Amino acid sequence: MWKTRADSAAAGHFSVSVIDESKVPADENNEGTILTNMLFTSDLKGYVEQPNYYFTDITAGKLKDLDLVYADSRLPQVRLEAGI
Repeated sequence: MWKTRADSAAAGHFSVSVIDESKVPADENNEGTILTNMLFTSDLKGYVEQPNYYFTDITAGKLKDLDLVYADSRLPQVRLEAGI
């Protein structure tokens, strides 16, 4: 039984998912996040392969790649500062 901070029983329906990452590895670049959706894929038409690539470990090269994606879709360029 789950307990609250007040040490009383917590009512509800709970679900847990457990995976073995050695058998089902996660590729962070392929993952979609709220950040990639709000800042990126929601503005573009079509499919963006590896949307999280542009927002993890930001480098000058990735910013140039991001500019190319926006130029290809004919949308205004987005300026991002390294360190987001």
